Amino acid sequence: MAQDARGNSFAMRARVLRASGDEAGAIASNERAIEVLGQAIQQASLAARADEANVMLPRAWAVLLEKRGRALQGLGRVDDAERDLAESIRLREELVQTDLSGQHLNDAAVGWYRMGKLFESRADAAGDDQQRALLERALTSFENALGFTERQVDLGISTDNTHMATIQSQIDAVRHV
Repeated sequence: MAQDARGNSFAMRARVLRASGDEAGAIASNERAIEVLGQAIQQASLAARADEANVMLPRAWAVLLEKRGRALQGLGRVDDAERDLAESIRLREELVQTDLSGQHLNDAAVGWYRMGKLFESRADAAGDDQQRALLERALTSFENALGFTERQVDLGISTDNTHMATIQSQIDAVRHV
């Protein structure tokens, strides 16, 4: 549990650092946030491996990976961001397999949605030759997100259709590009 608390402390420090300063300061803060998140990820990974019965530890690990992925994306380090988001999704999907709950289904949907947004932004900046492939990856990611959201509804875990509508609008937008 001490490991988990330490990871939460790193995540909190990262959040504070990311929220500070002017543009140059924000970039430096974002770099520092990435460093702090890296430390938190390492601690969360160790804690999750040490206590495999505690499903909240790999969840914390996955959340921290997602946060660092988003920070990396903000700095234009999209390959690193994609790697962190993919690892976060992998952990989240493992949790769905071992502990089917609304939280884990929602986390998996969020992970896939964030990955879709990453591919979509990469497509916006890509040349014509790469754009179509990136949009296909975005579409697949959004469809995966929708699938996890639909599972929540099918299982009666959630009746909130706003997430489904948001994801469906992203699917429609990508299909019409």
